Amino acid sequence: MRKIVVLSADIINSRKQENFEENIQKSLPLIQNDTIIAPFSLLRGDEIQGVLNSVDSLPEVVRELRYHCLPLKLRVGIGIGQIDDNKLRNNSWEMNGKPFYLARQPLDLNKKTKNPITTLNTEDYELDKVINCIWSLIDVLQQKWSKERWRAVQLYEKGGTFELASKKYGGTPQNIHKLVKEANWEHIKNAEIILKKLLCRGC
Repeated sequence: MRKIVVLSADIINSRKQENFEENIQKSLPLIQNDTIIAPFSLLRGDEIQGVLNSVDSLPEVVRELRYHCLPLKLRVGIGIGQIDDNKLRNNSWEMNGKPFYLARQPLDLNKKTKNPITTLNTEDYELDKVINCIWSLIDVLQQKWSKERWRAVQLYEKGGTFELASKKYGGTPQNIHKLVKEANWEHIKNAEIILKKLLCRGC
C-alpha cells in the first residue's frame, strides 16, 4: 500500500479573526504543486487539510500554505503513512487512515501554542526529532517576515532572478534583493534542501 503525506493546520486565534473563511477559501486554490493529490480545503471551522503523494516538495508546500494564508498564522501538523483502503480521492476529508491521525496529533498537543509551528509525526522518533529541530528554526526566522518579505521571497523563488521577481512585485531588482536578504532566504533555502534530503531518505 502506498504512503501519502497529510498536512493539517489549525488557524491560531481563529475566533479573533473576522470573516477569515471567505478569504481562505479564495486563497487555498492558489497553492499549486505537482505532488498535491487532494487540494487544500477548509473544514470544521478553522482546520485546513491537504494531501500530497510524496515528500519531494513538502517544505515548499508548507511555505506556500503559510504564504497564501497570510495574515493568519498556522500550527501545521504533518503525518506520513498508508490510507485505509488504498484509494486516493481528490477530497482529503473523504479519506481515512493513520497519516490523518498522525497529522492531527501534534496539533492537539500544541493547541495552546500561539506561535506558528511545523511538526512532522511519522512515529520514527529519531527522524522526527531531527526534522522538527530544523523546521522549528525555519519557523522562528519566518515569524520575522513581513508580508513584503514573504511576497518577495515567493516571487524570487518562482521567478529565479531578482529582475523577474521585481516585474511582478512592482519594485526594483535591488529592492527585491534587499527584502530577500533581510528574510535570510539563502539560509532557509539551504535548510529546506536538507529537509527534503532527510525526508526522502527516511520516508
